[in-house]
Amino acid sequence: MLAMTERDNQTLIYTGTIAEVKAEGDKSLAIVDVLGRKTDWLPVLQQANSFKKHYTPIRVGEQVSIFINRFVIRGIFNLDCKEPDGANSHTEITEYEDGTRVEYNTQEKVLPVNAVGMINVFAQTANIFAATGDVIIDGVSLVHHTHKQNAGDHHGGGVDCNPPNKANNQGDE
Repeated sequence: MLAMTERDNQTLIYTGTIAEVKAEGDKSLAIVDVLGRKTDWLPVLQQANSFKKHYTPIRVGEQVSIFINRFVIRGIFNLDCKEPDGANSHTEITEYEDGTRVEYNTQEKVLPVNAVGMINVFAQTANIFAATGDVIIDGVSLVHHTHKQNAGDHHGGGVDCNPPNKANNQGDE
């Protein structure tokens, strides 16, 4: 613990920076540097209860607050850690160090996920319902792509799979 003087006992909140983190075992512990003095290992507040656990890695150099020399509160936006672009009173944003970003805007009712890498979804059953939309992979639209089947099998090989229109249905009237 920080060496507590009588004057320090009157101060219940300190601000400092993470000096060390536990890399194994108890991962939510940190030593904090407060004006050149270091704490013992202190628990770092995370979102955790019986309903949900959310772990965010602790980083050396993070600005934090210590309450009553007992636990660390983190996540203070500062000169070295600014709010993400687009932060406002109606948008929740999670932005990762590699640039991946998930946000939800309650006014626009939009949930964009911008991943710099791969997205995998694993489920026993999956359903996607939407009134309108499309799936585009490698520039090919699921809704608007056209092609002819080119194999003669029980799936109707050689049949034109283009949607009906006047150009390919002129003699069907």
